[in-house]
Amino acid sequence: MTFRKDPDSAVVGALRRQRRRRRVADLEWFEVLYRVYLVAIAGGGLALWLSSFTRDSKLSPGAQSDIIDSAPALVGGVVALALAIGTRSGSQGGPIALEDADVRHLLLAPVSRAAALRGPAWQRLRSAAFAGGIAGALIGQLSGRRLTGSVYAWALSGAAVGACAGLIYVGSALLVHVMRWRPWQATALAGSALAAQGLAAADIGPVGPFDVFGRLALWPLQSDPTDLTGPALTLVIAGAGWALVDRLSIEQLARRSGLVSQLRFAATMQDLRTVVLLRRQLGLEHARSRPWFKLPRRGVSSITMRRGFQSIARFPARRVGRIALLGVAAAVLSVVALRGWTPAILLAGVCWFLVGLETIEPYSQEIDHSERTDLLPVEVGALHQRLLRPSAIVLGCLGGLAGLIGGFVEATRSELGISVAAGVLLGVPAALMGGLGAVLNTGAGGSEATSTLKNGALMPPEVAGISTMFSVAFPPAVAVLGSLPVLLVRGTIAGGGHPLSTALRSAIALAVILIISSWWIRVRPAFKIWWVRSQLEAANHRRRRTAGESS
Repeated sequence: MTFRKDPDSAVVGALRRQRRRRRVADLEWFEVLYRVYLVAIAGGGLALWLSSFTRDSKLSPGAQSDIIDSAPALVGGVVALALAIGTRSGSQGGPIALEDADVRHLLLAPVSRAAALRGPAWQRLRSAAFAGGIAGALIGQLSGRRLTGSVYAWALSGAAVGACAGLIYVGSALLVHVMRWRPWQATALAGSALAAQGLAAADIGPVGPFDVFGRLALWPLQSDPTDLTGPALTLVIAGAGWALVDRLSIEQLARRSGLVSQLRFAATMQDLRTVVLLRRQLGLEHARSRPWFKLPRRGVSSITMRRGFQSIARFPARRVGRIALLGVAAAVLSVVALRGWTPAILLAGVCWFLVGLETIEPYSQEIDHSERTDLLPVEVGALHQRLLRPSAIVLGCLGGLAGLIGGFVEATRSELGISVAAGVLLGVPAALMGGLGAVLNTGAGGSEATSTLKNGALMPPEVAGISTMFSVAFPPAVAVLGSLPVLLVRGTIAGGGHPLSTALRSAIALAVILIISSWWIRVRPAFKIWWVRSQLEAANHRRRRTAGESS
């Protein structure tokens, strides 16, 4: 018995191969190899080089026994989070984003929809598994530096769990999409999975449903063939989603195709603000018609402050939940860094940076419509400073709550009062520094990013590349700087000192940085105008001098 290939699949495959050949025909192979070199060699080498600076000592047998008991539930929580994100994405039309030509022509052509969609679905599964595997391998080799066993074995087990998380994300999104689940149904499933796994991580409930993935991550310490049921279930979910792609909604694919193309262009321009806005549109996220709270008319003296609080009061529930989860994650990661895993402090800083991007919405809206402010007789810098005050209050409260959470978690090893006080002194500046990084990123986006790109075109390629890398990496680095005092407190505790004094000195130092940054936010627009005018005057002077010499 012979099997023939589906003629529709053959035709679609031939068309895509022809389009791919035309697309790569104009590419310079030297440029492609250079990009591969930068990503694979430079990126991977930099990650390994930075990880070599992790001087954390090996854990004791007792500490490793504690990890064996707690790690399965925690790692399973990451997989549960991937499932939750996938189900939410599927209910909103994800996870596939086709090109506009595929939606408008190929899906409406007289060919089977499965032939047109299985290729992109397979590509999405493959890329998610690859990205998850790389992230898992990096975390695994960092963990292997403190645990017994080969670093390569830890990297391999981490890569396996990361690939499973990526496949579960895409596979669950495909299944939810083809079953036409509504967002509330996906939220119920995601909440149930996260709640069950969270209870297991807190030692309140029984074994979590995703603990099998956590046990797979611990294979360099102990291996059990039953742990392979996790990857087997992952393949079933991914395979079922891939087999049912012919039931995807064309309307949802058409909506996503336009938004994703804009998002990719914004990411190419390093315009993170536009990326955030497009992600909200992809997630069908809209401001609340009724605010969470109403301000008294005489309670806020400044109109600008009132405007900022009203903007925050209309945050949708999804954004509020996202901010809360990121704050809790930052607190937990800070505690993990305090207990010995140094790279966790980088993740904590990134969490505060993302929280800052969400909470500085009043300032971001003003930056998006700066042409309106230019028509008003107001000082732009002072307006920006006042718009950031409500966000600073919210970030301070979030940082204080995160510090309380971290203090209560860490109180098992020290006095409760000292632990909570140190947590608050560390949490409030860390949250505000995350907001400062978000302000620096948003203030340099939009039209200013375009002008910077144009100015960079006149620079040598090496200088322009360094300038672009600095503008992209500097704001998250500022956010990470706010979380670094946790490492200072850890060193003080190891040396027998008092952690509260170190936390207080660190908070004072970060407060000075925040005060100087607030002053810079106020004078920055005026300084920018002066700088542009001075450049124009210098260019005109050189032009007149050149004309005089030629005459």
